[in-house]
Amino acid sequence: MVYLYIFLLIILIIIFMPIKVRIIRNDYKNDVDLFFVKLFNVRLDLDKLIRYFLTTKLDRTRVTLGSILYNINMYKKSKNIINSFNKWIDIKKITIILKTNESLNDFDIYTNVLFYTGISKLQDYLKSNFKSIENQYYVVNNESENNELEFEMILNIRIAFFIYAIIRNIKDIPNIIKATKENKYGATSDY
Repeated sequence: MVYLYIFLLIILIIIFMPIKVRIIRNDYKNDVDLFFVKLFNVRLDLDKLIRYFLTTKLDRTRVTLGSILYNINMYKKSKNIINSFNKWIDIKKITIILKTNESLNDFDIYTNVLFYTGISKLQDYLKSNFKSIENQYYVVNNESENNELEFEMILNIRIAFFIYAIIRNIKDIPNIIKATKENKYGATSDY
């Protein structure tokens, strides 16, 4: 009986413990990591799990148009759960760097205008949908060798808030399960 109480205590600690999520995309690394920092100091690499969700059952090596459309459909069906969960997420750091190898000409000016317009829209979305944002860095580097976009995001989540978002939007669960079964058994869906 004591082991059961210890097990339940550990589960409760994990559910309420903040988990640091780090998302990185640059030339050297495309990575999503979870850090259980408060208690265990454990790092989980989620690359294979994300690739599993972004690919189809027939081809697990590449992302296809069908898998993108399926994920857009799943996002639409679970949008209420995701938005409820986002209200509890603290963004600790977001960095976006646009690197171009162009000198300052008309094309580069349009690129900069589009970049900062997109950043403005992103900031509006983050401010209205997330709990807090601490550090934001948006940079254009015109002296790079390649044209690329680097991205890093660090946020804190808690499993308890995800469970709360699911309970709050329990009416959406049957639609999500139905969409998952349709894809699993090859039935046509509405996307």
